[in-house]
Amino acid sequence: MHRLPLITIALLLLSCNRGPQGPDGPPGPLGPQGAPGPQGAPGPSGPTGATGPQGPTGASYGVDAFVWRDAAGVTHGGLSGPSHVDAVGMAWPIDTETGQINATLYDFWGTYGYWLTADCTGERYSLSLVQPRVPVRAYGTDGGYWVRPDALRSEVVTPLSIRNGGGPCNVITTPTPGRLLRVSGFIPSPSSPPSLPDVGPLHMERITAE
Repeated sequence: MHRLPLITIALLLLSCNRGPQGPDGPPGPLGPQGAPGPQGAPGPSGPTGATGPQGPTGASYGVDAFVWRDAAGVTHGGLSGPSHVDAVGMAWPIDTETGQINATLYDFWGTYGYWLTADCTGERYSLSLVQPRVPVRAYGTDGGYWVRPDALRSEVVTPLSIRNGGGPCNVITTPTPGRLLRVSGFIPSPSSPPSLPDVGPLHMERITAE
């Protein structure tokens, strides 16, 4: 008869008396987030949407402009009066009766001189009615044509004396601020009065929108 060692018998007894398996333990903590994968290729473009409805028609004011026309039907520009714009951009006034250039029409604007002194000395000023690019003769010492540059702005000044042409100097008894032009800012006209055919008289026409 064989005898088993004592330790072997103990192990056999323990294996025969093993109890049931216990419950699962709680889950472990969440691991760190993994790196994102590569971006996939873009999908195909969707179909073009339907065209939206047409908007309402804008308001019409009925009148586009007023123009000057001569007896031959030629259109001339100008608002306060007809004028002919030459090749270098000078606007020469047109006589509405003859249809020809009236280069002296605006000369009266420059006949009056204004000064900021009481004895008509120093810088001379003139009325700010002279528009840029309209040639006048009153500002030139040689009798030629002079024009107001595009950037020559009028100034608010208070003149103390006035002179009409070559007349005497008169003190202004009640000085009043007003907008005047510095005469020294005028430049010689780059062109002379053009010659136009005699197609007067001129009349105004209204052009209505279609």
